[in-house]
Amino acid sequence: MKKAKILIIALLLCMSAAPAWAKSTSELLEQAIYAEETVGNLHAAIKLYGQVIKEADAYGADAANALYRQSICYQRLGQLEKSTETLNKLIASYPNQSEIVAKAKASLGKLSAQMIALEPAPWQDGEVLMYSLLSPSGANLAGMTTSINASQHEGEAVWHFEKYIAGPNRWYRSVIASQEDFFPIKGSSVHSKLGNANVTFEENQITTIFKMGKKSEQITKISKLVYDNEQAQHLVRRLPLAPGYSVTVTVYEPLFNSISDVKISVEGKETLDVPAGSYDCFKLKLAVSKDGAHLDDQFIWVADNSSRYTVKFHTSEATIVLDRIKQMNSEGPILYDFPEHRLSFKTKRDRRVIDISYADDSVAFVLALLNPKFRASKIVLVVIEPGMDPERLMIPENKKKYHIRGLQRKGKEFSLRPDPVATPKVMGQPTVMYVADIKAGKKEMVESRIYFKIGERLCYFAISSKKAMFEKTFAELEGILENFIAH
Repeated sequence: MKKAKILIIALLLCMSAAPAWAKSTSELLEQAIYAEETVGNLHAAIKLYGQVIKEADAYGADAANALYRQSICYQRLGQLEKSTETLNKLIASYPNQSEIVAKAKASLGKLSAQMIALEPAPWQDGEVLMYSLLSPSGANLAGMTTSINASQHEGEAVWHFEKYIAGPNRWYRSVIASQEDFFPIKGSSVHSKLGNANVTFEENQITTIFKMGKKSEQITKISKLVYDNEQAQHLVRRLPLAPGYSVTVTVYEPLFNSISDVKISVEGKETLDVPAGSYDCFKLKLAVSKDGAHLDDQFIWVADNSSRYTVKFHTSEATIVLDRIKQMNSEGPILYDFPEHRLSFKTKRDRRVIDISYADDSVAFVLALLNPKFRASKIVLVVIEPGMDPERLMIPENKKKYHIRGLQRKGKEFSLRPDPVATPKVMGQPTVMYVADIKAGKKEMVESRIYFKIGERLCYFAISSKKAMFEKTFAELEGILENFIAH
């Protein structure tokens, strides 16, 4: 009888304790949601969600749901890093819960933007920045131009960022990003040797179409906000820079199909003198890593003013410095002024003007006037100072004959068009010119040069164009010549 009583008491004790641990995870989840939404006790809700996560089946929806709701509680408490950590745990632990994982990935993207906390865009529509790329020894390697234009994409207000690099290799980069949240939408990369890549950014993936000999497609899954690498130069201009500030962002370079993490830290302030002027700057260190492995350290100097220009970049391979700042009007041609070379001219809005004087030590100044994405046609201006060429080649007619003989020496298949009755004039003075039709395999190209003197200097404009585009390009050049001023 005594043993029976002990057994009954033990059973009663077990039964009285049962409610504390026998609740199902679904019941705990309901209790946690009540604490979060009705009572508003976020800390209690987080603990209850933690119980659900601990006790739920490894493949259960309850645990995934609890992690998601726990992350929301952390967000409401301002603990954004903890919220991010929780969402990443959800995605890694419960990949089979596709619906809640999709919501988690969308939340991660928004969280990334919240954590970066961008300031209003400091640039104006139509901004153009012109740079020189220098080797470690200070030699000029290439010219670079960046531009920003306000536009529309499928009914959404966007920024269109473009970059042209004209050097031994030509590289065009473009990205369209939302004006509202700066999320990237589409991008492209066109390289003269490496090929082309077009990229589309979506909430949970990046789709890149490559054209490098043959066409291919690559889909990269993402679980957080990833910027196009081309945005980085402008992203740093929108950060709340201050001594001690740091943030980590993730970027994607389409041409190399590569995602990297970049930790951006303000190292201090410096005053820089560059061709574009003197600027007080924030010096930023960009520590680049991939999958946790450190790859490189780069540095950017951002002007501490309302425009926040990127004044200088420095890597182990090159230094980039700001030469000129232009502002494009919404309509009409753009005036380019080069006082150090005593000349100016106007060209249409979508031409990009790049100083490529590095390419030829035998001349004083070389400018490339490029079409969008390096397509179809190129116009080049060359200025030769006295003493740089033999005296006989400083005469326009002689220089023309010299260049035509150059076509013959190179063995090009070409035919000269008859000289026009009247050539274009520059500042009221006649010019000398030639037009040559050239066959390069299956391609039909046209080369033309227009020579003129400005005092003792010899100048010429050169066109290299697809045959179908020549007349249009030549008409554009005539417009440039009408506005050309030199002294």
